[in-house]
Amino acid sequence: MMKVIKSIVMMLFMLHIVSFTVRAEYILPYPGPMPGNKLRILMKILDAFQYYWHWGNIAKVHYYTELSDKYLVEAKTLFEYKQYILAVNALKRSNQYWVEIQRYIDAAKSEGKDVTELYKRHREQAVTHATVIEQLIDYLPKSFVWQDEKKDPILLSLRSILEEAKHIRQ
Repeated sequence: MMKVIKSIVMMLFMLHIVSFTVRAEYILPYPGPMPGNKLRILMKILDAFQYYWHWGNIAKVHYYTELSDKYLVEAKTLFEYKQYILAVNALKRSNQYWVEIQRYIDAAKSEGKDVTELYKRHREQAVTHATVIEQLIDYLPKSFVWQDEKKDPILLSLRSILEEAKHIRQ
């Protein structure tokens, strides 16, 4: 009986120690309305209004972080469903918003604001984004010919597009 109690106490002690060392990783959001959804236009309008709602450099960092995440998740989902042309467009949007994040962090720093937490969060976000992109690189074809009805085929260099997205986030 004493052995069981000692084992339980030891296990609780170890769980307590581990709980302090485990760090929550950066979590990406669920995908919003995808292309073709009737609510998509509403999402785009809300995003446009939020641009004006978020004023100040730190608020813009949060705004662009949210958009970059949202479009990366959208791109990942579309790649999984083999909607490559739509996925590439979503990834390009995510890349554009990603660049804006760093610009606004730098602007906040030049104003003398403490941006330590913003940098830390941005680095965590970069690791998470790079992991998602790396997973896509591993299972997607290097290139794909996209053929819309009654349109000329488009050669999509998926590998180079994904490598560029990964490079932007380093």
